Amino acid sequence: MSIEMRGVCHADAALFFGCPQVDFAYADLRSRGIEVEEPFVQPNGMQQLYLKAPDGYSLCLQWPA
Repeated sequence: MSIEMRGVCHADAALFFGCPQVDFAYADLRSRGIEVEEPFVQPNGMQQLYLKAPDGYSLCLQWPA
């Protein structure tokens, strides 16, 4: 299965990881040339940072704000 096809198959899946330093992770990813949007706080109080894995999964680094 090609990477493009896997991306389509996994577009609705997300993996969540606990990350006590979401802002540091954001700065580190940006310093490595990885394009990610700034972290934000959800209404439930979780600070989250989303990025896409090469195989199409959404990855979420999160921690209580």
